[in-house]
Amino acid sequence: MSLSQKQLVRDEIKKVLFEMGEQIRRDKSERLAAILVKFMKGKIKALSWDSVVLGCYFPFDGEPDWTGVRSEMPPKLSFSRIADQGEMSFHLCGIENLCNEKFGKISLKAPPVESVLVVPDVLLIPGMAFTSKGDRLGRGGGYYDRYCESKNILKIALCFEEQIRSGLPTLDHDIKMDAIITDERIISCSFET
Repeated sequence: MSLSQKQLVRDEIKKVLFEMGEQIRRDKSERLAAILVKFMKGKIKALSWDSVVLGCYFPFDGEPDWTGVRSEMPPKLSFSRIADQGEMSFHLCGIENLCNEKFGKISLKAPPVESVLVVPDVLLIPGMAFTSKGDRLGRGGGYYDRYCESKNILKIALCFEEQIRSGLPTLDHDIKMDAIITDERIISCSFET
């Protein structure tokens, strides 16, 4: 699959998300967040809720916003930082302590430099498009692919139903999701829900 095929899908999804409108995205985000809470409370029961480290993202414009239910998530939240060489790492940090930072071409909210480095047990992952088999098309930087390739982390994608596709152009290094949570359902990609 070529990079141009991936870019065509990204462009299509960006258009769909833009045309959706802000209020519809907010409503869909609220529904998705409620499903996420139920899922997390059901799946994390095997682990100690208070000891689980949840890897999170702070949503870009147009991405599903899960942050309204952060008080119902495990207490140990971590967010990503991007090193100069493009490597992603996660650090314990509450949403209220995130800072606006620029990593190369990317501007995002990130934990302070001095925050504690961790490896999440569960990772919430955004993306441009997904399939019900767990395929993911990200924004094109490969950050999540590189981060997850050698770690045993439960990978949970968050997206709107409109971002689910029957097929995607993927490469061998593209990671697969364990589950996908949309504003309508939970898609199990590697285990029973």
